[in-house]
Amino acid sequence: MESRGPRLEIEQLASLRVSGEIDMSNADTVEAAILAAGGHGPVLLDLSGLTFVDSAGIQAMLRAAGNLTDRSCLVLHGERPNVGRVFDLMGIDQMSTIHRVRNGQPRLATARSRPGAAGAGRRSPVSR
Repeated sequence: MESRGPRLEIEQLASLRVSGEIDMSNADTVEAAILAAGGHGPVLLDLSGLTFVDSAGIQAMLRAAGNLTDRSCLVLHGERPNVGRVFDLMGIDQMSTIHRVRNGQPRLATARSRPGAAGAGRRSPVSR
């Protein structure tokens, strides 16, 4: 008799640690590293040492996440409060291939951010 249990596969997880600053002078290097690591599964980006990120750094992460293979995603972990605030303002986790883990809890993309979902592409207004 054939088993009807789940099929389990071990996937390779790539982990990158970022420290210092990501800005226009090094954003391309960060993007290339994410893409190189994302060939076979999720990429865990440890941001616990990241002290600053500007719009060029955000764009590099967004481009890299958008160019990962179907089996990959970008998992942001360990961000400092100042970096997390920039991510919140920029809506970095609105992409279905970017997931943030904050306080040990994942923040997954919402239905409106997934392609083809009702309301996809629309951004909610920022309350002040």
